Amino acid sequence: MRLFLRSEGFASSMEVDQKLFRREGDDYIVNDGKAIQSSESVKFLYSWDRAFRMFPAAFQPSC
Repeated sequence: MRLFLRSEGFASSMEVDQKLFRREGDDYIVNDGKAIQSSESVKFLYSWDRAFRMFPAAFQPSC
């Protein structure tokens, strides 16, 4: 399943690994668009003076 997140104003003073989290259109794609199994997690580091709320924007099942 491809996962897209929405996060208003996301920013980071350190580089975020583009394969894990990157802007694509109005949203952000997670894990380079690759499937995330239910037993897995995707983590990345960012640095800013506040946390950013992230919401699911779309799910695209992989068949």
